[in-house]
Amino acid sequence: MKQLIIIILLNVLWLNGGSVYGQKRWSLEECLDYARENNLSLKRQELISRISKNDYIQSYINLSPNLNAFGRHNLSSGKTVNLEDYTYINTTFFDGYAGLQSTVTVFDGLQNWNNILQNRYAFMASVMDVEKSKNDLSLNIASAFLQVLLDKELLKVAENQLQVTELQLERSQRMFELGNLSRGEWLEIKAQAASEKSRVTASRNRLRLSLLTLAQLMDLDETEEFEVEMPDTIFVDEALTLPPMDSVSGNALTAFPEIKRAEYNLMSSKKMLAAARGNRSPSIQLIGTLYSRYSELAVDPLDPTSTYAIGSQLNDNYYKQISVQINIPIFNRWDTQRQISNARLRLEDARLELEQSRQNLYKEIEQAVADALAALENYRSALEAVESNREAFASTEQRFNLGSASTVDYNVAKNNLVRAEAELLQAKYTWLLYSKIVDFYNGIPLSL
Repeated sequence: MKQLIIIILLNVLWLNGGSVYGQKRWSLEECLDYARENNLSLKRQELISRISKNDYIQSYINLSPNLNAFGRHNLSSGKTVNLEDYTYINTTFFDGYAGLQSTVTVFDGLQNWNNILQNRYAFMASVMDVEKSKNDLSLNIASAFLQVLLDKELLKVAENQLQVTELQLERSQRMFELGNLSRGEWLEIKAQAASEKSRVTASRNRLRLSLLTLAQLMDLDETEEFEVEMPDTIFVDEALTLPPMDSVSGNALTAFPEIKRAEYNLMSSKKMLAAARGNRSPSIQLIGTLYSRYSELAVDPLDPTSTYAIGSQLNDNYYKQISVQINIPIFNRWDTQRQISNARLRLEDARLELEQSRQNLYKEIEQAVADALAALENYRSALEAVESNREAFASTEQRFNLGSASTVDYNVAKNNLVRAEAELLQAKYTWLLYSKIVDFYNGIPLSL
């Protein structure tokens, strides 16, 4: 019986352990992939692009002929002309007609062709809109992911410092009991431990909020068990140099989607202007018609005494027609000129949009490079500060244990070290973020 209980307990522990250790931890790449597939804003942007694609396809289909069926059935009463013998009659009767008609545009001042090109460039611009949204989402995800890693390390620092303080509190308790430490000094260390417990709690809450922010950016359904994968090492090379500003901006200004989008919008606006000018041109249409009619008053020419069936009438009255229609615009209340004027304004706006997009992207890259350089300098300074404060704390701790340093000295040295370590971590992840942003502008995918 005892062996059975042990086996059951081991199975329960194994199952629980499997659920704990089997909890998924998300890498940066997995977060990026999931967000690109599930982010609702991105999905809406893709739908808009698909609508633009449908417009582009339709502009090609518009080159083909149309085909329409038509028909009419009349019930007439009173004096009218009998179309069968062209005599006036005063009676009640029914008649009607039916047919098919197809129209194809032979020439319209190249409006259809320019509309095709306009919609093609508009569709390509919408694709670049999607890519721009993906880039923005990726940068936001990377920033949130690095914030989670920073908060994890800050929590670890706070927990480690609390462990050191708790050990020191135990040592101080013994020294106080032996009379080698005053009650006031022991209470100061106890207060320091309580303060660091509060710091651990605050760090844990910040980590929880940063995880929630990342999960919400990803549009993750389940956020309670969400956890990210901590890289084994995140190395910062102090000797690392950033690529030249001209190299980064040169790559981005030719390849980034916001620039391509503005370029496609410019080309689309040019074709819109060309299509508007085509309204001034004459248009030529080829029209084909199949037609037949029937009437209650009709008489069968082969058998005037019999009823003339509608089917027979439609067959006997059937005729075909092919016509060429030319429309020459003379005056349309200035509508064509208005369209041309508006198209010119949209073209000028598209030129300004392209120039503004280039300026904005250049400023973003310039700011990212400046931030990265500043972050690297801050990291180097913070690294020196940690080394100095670590040595100072080790010396103060040794003197405190020997009784030659007060608790005030000990707490000051320890707090200085904690502050320096936190600033080092902040500088480290700030540098990492901005260096990744610069790499991203330089065409290097986001990764850790």
